[in-house]
Amino acid sequence: MPRRSLERVDVEARAEFAVQLELAKQPMPDTEDLQRALDASYVRLFKEHGLGKMPSDVLKREAKLEQVGIKDVAAPFQQQYEARYTAHRASTKAARERLYELAPEIILKPIDESTSDWPVVHRVSKSTYSTQTQALHYAKVLAMLYCEGVVQRGVPSVVEEERNDYAVKSAVKGIDVDVVQYLPGLPMREWTKRCLQLGANPCVYMPYWTYGMWNKWGLDNFGNEVKGT
Repeated sequence: MPRRSLERVDVEARAEFAVQLELAKQPMPDTEDLQRALDASYVRLFKEHGLGKMPSDVLKREAKLEQVGIKDVAAPFQQQYEARYTAHRASTKAARERLYELAPEIILKPIDESTSDWPVVHRVSKSTYSTQTQALHYAKVLAMLYCEGVVQRGVPSVVEEERNDYAVKSAVKGIDVDVVQYLPGLPMREWTKRCLQLGANPCVYMPYWTYGMWNKWGLDNFGNEVKGT
């Protein structure tokens, strides 16, 4: 079987990416039909037991309602809702996982436009690391690391400071804006190295790490390569 060209892989990946993106963004199925049916069942239950109209606050009649089996009435509808919700979550999760697989196969096409026209592909809130002494520094470094991950894919990108965020803007348009958001970032060793070089403790971003664990990767605490490793 002849090997597919990179261009052919790109075309096929783009087509499937568009389909999976729609699946990933699909909203939760409408449940108004279930709510209407449940409300009708409540009204019927109230009438059958001479309780009049359904009270606005069900809890006020909780004891009486327990006697007439209100939970038994609600259970089937709750089960149907859970079934729809579970199916929706599974579908969108599978679509997102597939998007992460497809994104690296797509050949990004950087646009030749001024930085002001580049779309925002990622944001880091300035308040993200508010518990840290250098909160703004850590938020900015995180945005810079994301930016460098995009640049490694050949897409010019910059970090711009906004009122509440650090925004990463990239020279892409159309579906490539979404593709960028599903690309893998810097390899872990490179990410750690750059983090240290930028004066940020990786353990702030990775709480389960122990300080200095990067030494086993041949890096000192400033991100320099340790000779002889």
